[in-house]
Amino acid sequence: MNIRDIDLNLLVVFDAIMQTRSVTAAARQLNRAQPTISHSLNRLRQLCGDTLFVRTRAGLEPTPLARSIAIPVGEALALVQRSLSASARFDPATAQATFTLLMSDIGQVGLLPVLVKHVRAVAPGISLIATQLPRELYGEALESGRADLAIGALRHLSNGFYQQRLFDDEYVCVAWKDHPTIGDQVTLEQYIHADHVGIISPGLSEIEIERLLLPPGRSRRIVVRVPHYLAAPALLAGTELLVTIPSKVLQSFNGREHLKLVRLPIEAPKLRVHQYWHERALNDTANKWMRNVVAHLFVDWTGEPRDPRQIARIGLPHPEAILAPESEA
Repeated sequence: MNIRDIDLNLLVVFDAIMQTRSVTAAARQLNRAQPTISHSLNRLRQLCGDTLFVRTRAGLEPTPLARSIAIPVGEALALVQRSLSASARFDPATAQATFTLLMSDIGQVGLLPVLVKHVRAVAPGISLIATQLPRELYGEALESGRADLAIGALRHLSNGFYQQRLFDDEYVCVAWKDHPTIGDQVTLEQYIHADHVGIISPGLSEIEIERLLLPPGRSRRIVVRVPHYLAAPALLAGTELLVTIPSKVLQSFNGREHLKLVRLPIEAPKLRVHQYWHERALNDTANKWMRNVVAHLFVDWTGEPRDPRQIARIGLPHPEAILAPESEA
């Protein structure tokens, strides 16, 4: 007999008959029709080449073969049941799992400390990996399962992905507090001709930032480029450099009391930050839990009131609103 010929349901029927010693009682236990149970037993008898159960005054009596396989079959079914139950249930207090989050250094500086503190408090067995990738690789990483969630402003993701809006951020201009020529405001000409710190980010190119911040055909003078926003405060100290950053990054700077905000000369569009995941993880209980934690911590209620559970599928002509099941974050 080849195991590939065995329907798992046949083993479920065998186990029920073994426990009850009755086709009728097994049918009731499995909530199936008695003829269905009888048919399954006959199929299993043919596959095993054995009657498996014989009728006696006390009920169905297992044959030696049936007795020899009863315990292994029962243990195998219990193992399958436990595995399926575990995949459908996620207890953060006892779970041992690792979540990989795609986050720019903006997210790692501004959001990750809050997330880590919360997760350590409610789910001590959970580990987090925060990583960056070139933006064009985000989709493949989420689709393949190499990453569980992505957080940022990722307008390039399309069909097969879900998103949930978290908060809006805005660009601000930052200078050394004793900047010799720029006060609390800067004109467009001052801003364009000033010396700037540029950020080499895999998430958003400088060309895209120029398009967001400046009129067509205008560009800034970038005199130093660094890979992370965290380098900016030290570079601004005692210089005439400017750096333009999302406001939530500034909140994470050490020594920001030595810096000053300078009003941008144009109204820059807001950064709309979402969390994203692939449809393969939509109903995964562990992924749902992490998404609910992120929403619990970062959905911005100071803006437009909205349901923190509301998510939308990307790429539909009219995005469908889906409410993720509530869970304790």
